[in-house]
Amino acid sequence: MQQKRAILDQLRSTLGERFPMARHQVDHTPAPPTKTAELNAQQLPASCLIECSTAAQKATSPVPSGHGLAIAALLATHTQVPAPLPHTVLVDAADHFNPASYPPAQLERTLWLRCHSATEAINACDIVLRDPNLPLVIADFSLTQPAELRKIPITLWYRLRRLIDDSGCSVVALTPQPLIPAATQRLTISPPHGIDHDLHHRSELLTTPWLESQAATTQPALRA
Repeated sequence: MQQKRAILDQLRSTLGERFPMARHQVDHTPAPPTKTAELNAQQLPASCLIECSTAAQKATSPVPSGHGLAIAALLATHTQVPAPLPHTVLVDAADHFNPASYPPAQLERTLWLRCHSATEAINACDIVLRDPNLPLVIADFSLTQPAELRKIPITLWYRLRRLIDDSGCSVVALTPQPLIPAATQRLTISPPHGIDHDLHHRSELLTTPWLESQAATTQPALRA
């Protein structure tokens, strides 16, 4: 048995050296947090793909928490810049966004794309990222099963990354855990918990520490 296990380990090592791109899974080991971060639509760097995922949760928690804070933070700050065109495109992979829970003024310049799968959402991002007039895209995969996101080929993520580089758009992707290999920056959402916080308004929660920046761990975008 030990001999078979040693042979299998050697085979995996050899395949990993010869075909490194076939092993594109994201390392889920969290990087040491560098500092407390914030999401401000006016301060996002151009041509960036920021992945926001939640910290480790209990197995009994069926829905990732905190992504609503990320959307609220971005919508609250994008309205401060006047422009005739939509400022933000929200690509909703699971069609779960509730516009009634946000002030109307924050939605006037938001284009909501309602999708029903990760594949639909990726295709929607592929379309909107070709428009250089859209400064911010929020891709909400927070309710997408990690297994579904892992099925997305790595080439599609880097294709989106190339479109982001060319358009200058800022993209914030919300995921249940770090899963995007082409991300330029990763943020960890650690929302306050407890019944006291549940009773607070979303704007009050945004004043408490809830977001941490992590060291970049990805390679530059692949070029054809």
